Amino acid sequence: MSHRKQVCIACVTGQYNCERIINAAACIAEDAGALLEIVSVLDGYCTESELDALEYLHSIARTVGAQMTILYNENPVLAVTEYVKRVKADYVITGTPGKENKFISLLAAVLPKVKIISIPEATSADEYSDPDILNLSVNRMA
Repeated sequence: MSHRKQVCIACVTGQYNCERIINAAACIAEDAGALLEIVSVLDGYCTESELDALEYLHSIARTVGAQMTILYNENPVLAVTEYVKRVKADYVITGTPGKENKFISLLAAVLPKVKIISIPEATSADEYSDPDILNLSVNRMA
């Protein structure tokens, strides 16, 4: 009997500080024995600085052995949900969106079986070497 390898998806935006999400996701994926994929959703328009940041994040993804995919959609929740279902992801790792952003709570609502982990801005990837951090970080917002 063969077991399917788990999949971890890290969601990033066109910001250099999303490197922390990739690094933390790499630690989480390694602890879980999961494959890691990096996803960014664009609405079709990007500034030059966002493109530069995405290119930088792509290089970080390569250093941790992950593939990076750019999705084009004006609805990031829909795009990520479809991608998660297509690759049968077990984990979704995100940053911490602003207070008015409902990205995480909407993902949790439409993907109830997926572990959604939010990486706070000031968090170091080193904090994710402890397997118990998965239990502390799972974010099931209602």
